[in-house]
Amino acid sequence: MAKRDDRISELPVHIIHHILCLTNLDVKEVAISCMLSKRWHYYWTSRPNLIFGQFQVNKYIPLENYVKLVDQSLRSHIEKNLHLEQFILTYCDPEVDSHLDTWIELAVKLNVTELGIHPSILRPNSLPHVIYDAKKLKTLSLSKCKFEFHSSTTHIRFCCLKALSLNHVHISYAQLQRVIERCPSIRTLSLYYCEGISKCHIFGLVRLEYLTASYCKLHSVLVEAPYLRCFIYNEYAEQDNILPCQIAILGGYNTLHTLELTGASITDQQFRDIFCKFPNISELEPARCYKLNNIEFQS
Repeated sequence: MAKRDDRISELPVHIIHHILCLTNLDVKEVAISCMLSKRWHYYWTSRPNLIFGQFQVNKYIPLENYVKLVDQSLRSHIEKNLHLEQFILTYCDPEVDSHLDTWIELAVKLNVTELGIHPSILRPNSLPHVIYDAKKLKTLSLSKCKFEFHSSTTHIRFCCLKALSLNHVHISYAQLQRVIERCPSIRTLSLYYCEGISKCHIFGLVRLEYLTASYCKLHSVLVEAPYLRCFIYNEYAEQDNILPCQIAILGGYNTLHTLELTGASITDQQFRDIFCKFPNISELEPARCYKLNNIEFQS
């Protein structure tokens, strides 16, 4: 009987890593997948994209299995001095928090370029300060935690950051400004349901292209960005209850294509002033802007 070829092992490494990047398996399923090929276990433990979801498609990964899978994967990378591109955690057990500081420290040692921390409940403590030493970090996405540090003494070294997304995150205005000052290469800045800030003033981000400020209860949004392409503002609003917010867009006069204003306290004249400044807008969506009374659009 002829020996069957191991076609899986013959696939290019980057293709196998891409296949594994699209999977989120628990410990038992990982063990089964490693039986597919004699080299499959090596490919699994060496993949540059470590993405772990504890709860997905009506399937819950027990805490012990989840912690073991994440911990072993990171330590394997450390032992083999492997490259790490993505480290993304989504979890629901609060007990995972006790391991988080160690995992972030290991990911930073591996020069992670994309880091995402997404618990289902608010973390009571701030993230470890080692996160600010992630010199290779390009994308940072945080949910339901405190992004707090001493704005005058903390050394922020992730100066290569290009995308920052904060969702239900507590951060002060001074701390946000500190990040902006130290990360001039940011192209995408997204703020969702953030607390601790009452204003969002963006100056100095000359590469900023996409800005979202949603449901942060801001009193003013001022942005100066010469290459701004998309600006999205969302706030809860009712006919008799509109949160007053000053909105000023300075720059992006020839590049702004998408403008979405939901629940903005903007008047007809203010809207006309904005619209006249940006002749290249192709997507315009004002919604629940109850102070708008007589706006006409000309093609």
